[in-house]
Amino acid sequence: MKLKDLNKSIAKFEIGFDKIRLQHIGQLLTEFQKEFPIENIAKLKKEDYVYGTMLQGGERTFCYWLEKPLDVHGRISGSPCSQYGVWHGTHGDDKVVKYRNTKKYGNSVVNAFEDIKWNIGEVLKAGAAKDHQNIAQNKIAPKFKGKILATYYPNDYLSIYADEYLDDILKYFNLDDLDSFKEKPIRKQQRLLDFKASHEIMDTWSLTKFAIFLNEELDQNYYPEKSRKKEKNRVPTLIDIAMVSAEFADSEVDEDHNPRREEKKSHKKKSPDYLKKSRRAKAIGNRGEQIVFLKEKRDLEKAGCLDLAKKVKWISKETDGQGYDVLSFELDGTPKQIEVKATSRTRGQLSFFLTEFEHQLAKGFENYYVYIVYETLSKTPNIWRISNPFNPLKKGIKMFDCVHEVCIQPK
Repeated sequence: MKLKDLNKSIAKFEIGFDKIRLQHIGQLLTEFQKEFPIENIAKLKKEDYVYGTMLQGGERTFCYWLEKPLDVHGRISGSPCSQYGVWHGTHGDDKVVKYRNTKKYGNSVVNAFEDIKWNIGEVLKAGAAKDHQNIAQNKIAPKFKGKILATYYPNDYLSIYADEYLDDILKYFNLDDLDSFKEKPIRKQQRLLDFKASHEIMDTWSLTKFAIFLNEELDQNYYPEKSRKKEKNRVPTLIDIAMVSAEFADSEVDEDHNPRREEKKSHKKKSPDYLKKSRRAKAIGNRGEQIVFLKEKRDLEKAGCLDLAKKVKWISKETDGQGYDVLSFELDGTPKQIEVKATSRTRGQLSFFLTEFEHQLAKGFENYYVYIVYETLSKTPNIWRISNPFNPLKKGIKMFDCVHEVCIQPK
């Protein structure tokens, strides 16, 4: 997601944000911590701990608290009770209600319960020390482990726990890379905390408010079963960027092509806004730029130009004032300015918009390229590289007077 679009999302979120919701979550966290202080974890009885029973008098148990009342602080329901190590209930085809245990903690309920309490104590020690390696290695189920950390240390750990959901968030904001999908949840959470710290407004938020923002942004714009928006106003489902293998498919511009501008029928006589894009179109454009950015870095690394690879920058993610999207380099170190255009369609004619500012800058760059990414949402997009088509204007390219609508086709 580009910085300007992120700023719009933040502004919209701030207008509608419910501060009372934040206060309610804070009160629940305080109540839980008083009921189950860290120093008493080792003394817990299984009747006080397990999901599936209620204490005498109706008091809520440790696991029940985390799954039900604190559901507003990150959901862990939906996973089997075995994530808790010890529980009270049925299991599969065995419908007898009794105390049960997850085998990795021990062969009996008694042994498993002692082991799970010890592991909770260890993960809380690691959490206090911000020892992410030991957190990742702890054998507590990832969602349950994340919930424990965010409940006791809400200012340090994000209340979003599911591995695949963290992947979706990273993809939505274009924070994923070739390594992110392989990382443990704690590292993916850290990427999001770094993202939060990089923005002057988000950096002032509590982690709880930040988590609410992330959840609302994806619910409204990414998940079709939750979003009421039409397809063009939602971000398309994205595959892991590490699974994408882009290849160059270069050719000359078809000089015999005589493009004509498509006239769109409309019942409303309204001046078109050529710069206004749907959320879907923006996401495809961002994905195309990310594909080019990572491929340029990877190709330089493969060529042994590690220092140059480190200098490759996704310029337009932070600003659109440079006139191009990605700064890369030739093998000899010559800078290369790349304007990226992306489509989910297969190879063929493509029209795109270019501002007069971008057009004039493009004509002045000595090593300017247009990269057109076809099939951007697939695992195998192909990229058509065109050396500066505007200086001079290549035959076969038509520029219509609007902003500049550029129509181009490969041979």
